[in-house]
Amino acid sequence: MPFNQGHALVVGIGSYRYEPPLDVPITVTDAVAVATVLRDPNFCGYPESQVTLRTDSGATRAGILAALTDLAMRTKPDDTVLLFYSGHGGYSADGVYQLTTHDTRITQHQVVAGTGISQPELLDKLRAIPAKRLIMVINACHAGEISPVLVN
Repeated sequence: MPFNQGHALVVGIGSYRYEPPLDVPITVTDAVAVATVLRDPNFCGYPESQVTLRTDSGATRAGILAALTDLAMRTKPDDTVLLFYSGHGGYSADGVYQLTTHDTRITQHQVVAGTGISQPELLDKLRAIPAKRLIMVINACHAGEISPVLVN
């Protein structure tokens, strides 16, 4: 039976355009496996069109932010949203936690501000999603730094 209220954004960043030493190809394998299980009618039954998979060159800062905006526009309060991210997490020079993207740049072991997705940006995007149920699975260094207080 399809789970028509299920929506997901699944992100796996296995290669980095500007920072090849960060490459971790298994993250894409993980993301593809999660998207496959979500879409499988014998498991989760999310409709194919409601599972957005972004990997590598498709997982740019602009691409991920656009996919989060799309979730906010196409979901309703009774829907369930899953965000799965597998990649690197780090800090920018101002101490703000960042999820890296395919086009992230690193200087002196810090994410260059505006090239990753900062915790405040991520939480603002998640707050815009009207679904009452949101599941966030983050597989990244320092993921515990994300403080998901979504209700004001």
